[in-house]
Amino acid sequence: MKLSSNLRKDEKVQRTSWKSPSDPSIGSFSAGIDPLNIPEGFVWKDDRPYWRTGPWNGNLVQTYWDDGKEDWKAVGSAPKDKCDVYGTCGANGSCDSLGSSICSCMRGFEPKIIEEWNSGNWSSGCVRRKPLQCERLNNSVEEGKADGFFRLKMVKVPDFAQWSYGTKDDCQK
Repeated sequence: MKLSSNLRKDEKVQRTSWKSPSDPSIGSFSAGIDPLNIPEGFVWKDDRPYWRTGPWNGNLVQTYWDDGKEDWKAVGSAPKDKCDVYGTCGANGSCDSLGSSICSCMRGFEPKIIEEWNSGNWSSGCVRRKPLQCERLNNSVEEGKADGFFRLKMVKVPDFAQWSYGTKDDCQK
């Protein structure tokens, strides 16, 4: 498979396959790294994720050769802070690199292993403080207040997240 470069310093580094060894028009596969996100390598087939590798624990620096200065110039790097590293705060944790403690549990959750959490190891994440209403009913425990939803702002969704176009009521059912 021959590759042609679609490289601009202000966008993701990506290479696209030729249609065939003798036809240099754009093929079905492309591969690349998005310098604005955590360092992961992707292969896409027809613009859909086909394969990925990473994230890597090291730093990734995207550079280009500056002919005028005869030197390499950095145009992007990742990760930018600890919150860019996948899973820093574990399941049901939220990361804020500007906070006094970068990790906190989402509303209704508490650290799974408090000793680890207090020492700065947040990887075990957070667990629910109380069981969901359906679990309380199934276990013949007092029904209590109905469960609900709250809006999260300024969070990065997991890789390959899919949108749901249902209403809040549809989701609650």
